[in-house]
Amino acid sequence: MGEIFLKTAYIEDYSFEDEIILFFEPISEQSVQAAKASHDRIAARVNKDIKIKPALWQHYGMGSEDFIADTNNIRGYLKTTSIPIW
Repeated sequence: MGEIFLKTAYIEDYSFEDEIILFFEPISEQSVQAAKASHDRIAARVNKDIKIKPALWQHYGMGSEDFIADTNNIRGYLKTTSIPIW
C-alpha cells in the first residue's frame, strides 16, 4: 500500500480530500466526481454509522502486521501444500 494511503487511513475524522485518497482515484476527474456524489449521499443519511472509538484504532492495523510478520510461517506452508488454493 502507498504511504499516503496508510497515513490517511488512520485519521480519526477525515476530510473529503482524505475520502478521495482512501476510496477513489485522486488523479481521475471522473473518480473525483464520483467521490463527491458518494460523499453527498453519505452526508444526507439520517441514520449515520457509528464512528470508531479512537482507543480501538490501534487494533485495525494488527491484522496486516500479523500477516506481514507471518510468525507461524503460513506462507511457507501454503507454498508446499498440494491442496489447490484459489
